[in-house]
Amino acid sequence: RSTLFPYTTLFRSSIKGKFTFPIGCDYEYDSDSYSERQGVKQTKASRTAIIEAFCDRLEEAGYYVSVYLNKDYIANKINYNELTQFDLWLAQWGSAKPYRDCGMWQDSSELNISGAVFDSDIAYKDYAQIITGAGLNHTKKEKPAAPKPVKFQTYYVRRGDTLTAIARRFGTTVQQIAEDNNIRNVNLIYVSQPLKIRC
Repeated sequence: RSTLFPYTTLFRSSIKGKFTFPIGCDYEYDSDSYSERQGVKQTKASRTAIIEAFCDRLEEAGYYVSVYLNKDYIANKINYNELTQFDLWLAQWGSAKPYRDCGMWQDSSELNISGAVFDSDIAYKDYAQIITGAGLNHTKKEKPAAPKPVKFQTYYVRRGDTLTAIARRFGTTVQQIAEDNNIRNVNLIYVSQPLKIRC
């Protein structure tokens, strides 16, 4: 875990802005090839430990993480039962459906959009709602705006006044005046009655 610290720190410093999908820890064949070129042959236990350590570090820093794995790695190259606390982003191309439950499914590498080819991914969770609701990935829980203080002026009813005329004079509504002054019968007001009118 300690040897991963500078790499996770560097990774975190490169992430900018708010985003509403998980960070995927992508461990696959290229990862093992790179490791072997450095003179290290990974085992199921070491691969699992690397993935878990990376994801733990990112979770501690306030990110929503997932593990990006294919069926071969899940079945043969890691101890997947030790990683089930993280969402699975399953890479399984050319199938009618994913072979196991997952948060996201990469079902193809041949999605064509206007001549450009992309990987095709399907999300089974509303990650935007989950992540923003928890304030993860540089997002913050939205605090409800504090209600603006209401200011009032006092108007004293004159002979011949109606609430309709008073409301028109002050640019408000009969319903608003009635609500602010606990008036049940809008047709019943009296001379010199004080009315609170919103400024």
